[in-house]
Amino acid sequence: ARWLLESATAVGAAALGCAADFGTIEVGKRAALLAVRMPDVAADPEEYLVSGVERASVAWVHADG
Repeated sequence: ARWLLESATAVGAAALGCAADFGTIEVGKRAALLAVRMPDVAADPEEYLVSGVERASVAWVHADG
């Protein structure tokens, strides 16, 4: 699960040539963030996120850029 999340963020940004602006949360980088409601029974947050989150679980979205 961790590898899949990294591939979708940092590795994906690098592959698209935008790693200087996107892919990781750092000072000076642009961000597109979302908050996901985690059920109490989710033992592994990374596994939960890659297993398919329902739209109703997305609580907040912020995009810059």
